[in-house]
Amino acid sequence: MKNAITIFTLILGFTFSLSANTTNPVKGDSEIIFENVDVQYLVESAEEADEIVSATYNSTNEYFNITTEKMINFVQILDAEGNLEYQLPVGSKKLNIAMPDFTKGKHKINLLLEGGDIFVATELVKKF
Repeated sequence: MKNAITIFTLILGFTFSLSANTTNPVKGDSEIIFENVDVQYLVESAEEADEIVSATYNSTNEYFNITTEKMINFVQILDAEGNLEYQLPVGSKKLNIAMPDFTKGKHKINLLLEGGDIFVATELVKKF
């Protein structure tokens, strides 16, 4: 597991985004919430896409920011093979992910939202 500083930078701090949001449907039941040359973020169930208010990427500080309709109680981050990398309490409607902590490729980002008993399954693809 990464050191304590990495964990705190994963979930703390509020940053402003320099990138625009895009929404494009994806093959199957998934929906792309955000995509640019650096990252792609999609919700695996189009029904759960309404829970995500915004997703942005700040290329200056390399943070990916997720804002949800409801409070995020916990986040789980899994690597491409499904191995758990992080499981952390959040307690906010905003989640800031430090992208330098991730390798290139797919990562599962599961969000347990307030009032829910299952995780909202999302996928973050680091392209660079």
